[in-house]
Amino acid sequence: MNQLLPYFPLGIVVFPGETANLHIFEPRYKQLINDCQNDLSSFGIPFVHGAKFSDLGIEVIVTKVISTANNGEMDIEIKGNRVFKIIDYRNPLPEKLYSGGTVEFVNFPGDKKDVETNRNFVKFLKSFLEDEEENFQDSHLLSYSQIAENVIQSQEEKYKFLCLGSAVQMKSFLINYMNIATEISKKEKELENRFFLN
Repeated sequence: MNQLLPYFPLGIVVFPGETANLHIFEPRYKQLINDCQNDLSSFGIPFVHGAKFSDLGIEVIVTKVISTANNGEMDIEIKGNRVFKIIDYRNPLPEKLYSGGTVEFVNFPGDKKDVETNRNFVKFLKSFLEDEEENFQDSHLLSYSQIAENVIQSQEEKYKFLCLGSAVQMKSFLINYMNIATEISKKEKELENRFFLN
């Protein structure tokens, strides 16, 4: 199903269910947030790398206005909702300061869960936090996107994860990512110990 969304292009990825804080200071985005507040509507964050729009973005909702200054600047909390593909881009939308366009919502398999990936996540945590107790329970599994929120460091890597088309690909991506990060951490600790002993 296609829908018209206001756009707030940013170099961040907010997965469905993930929250983030934004500082709003440009007049066009102050208008956008006020419109969303008045209409109880959502807006889209197309992922921007450099000056280039990527194909996918995230629909988000404003969950909280944390603070508002006298000049209209505000700090807000947003929550990721749905993943969309950009169909077109209009800058600005009619009678608005901000841009927008038609989007098509796409399937996001990141809400899938499995035991193996969660067990790898616990091992990943223990490799960085030596005193971390293994409190993993099979009955409290995290989804692939929840794990990705905690392990993926760069926004570009988060976007790569977002673009994966299946739960199988997401599982493989996360396990490989965690294994590589764990090996790097292990090597760094070995170098630190060797330096200390010398």
